[in-house]
Amino acid sequence: MDPSLTEFVLAVSAYSTAVVVYSQRRRGDRWHDQAILFALSTSTLLGLGLGNDLQTTILSIVSWAVIAALVLSSISHEIARRTSGDNADPDDTEERFLEVNL
Repeated sequence: MDPSLTEFVLAVSAYSTAVVVYSQRRRGDRWHDQAILFALSTSTLLGLGLGNDLQTTILSIVSWAVIAALVLSSISHEIARRTSGDNADPDDTEERFLEVNL
């Protein structure tokens, strides 16, 4: 394997692991998976439609789109939780932080 392919595989693996762990931590959100799927598909089509190769699309467009979807989802849930008066976040307990159910 040449170094650029190795770096690409390692970057995608590390990114994917982080997204899966974060998604498992926020699994109470019923729209979470749809938001990630929408960000993945839309950004991939956009990147390829702009004439970028697949590696550039994945590393520079798709990854940022998924990160933005996750951040926006977290912000919207925090706003909804605070405006509803529910100050208890069930996902903030320390023992659940490291729990990952696959």
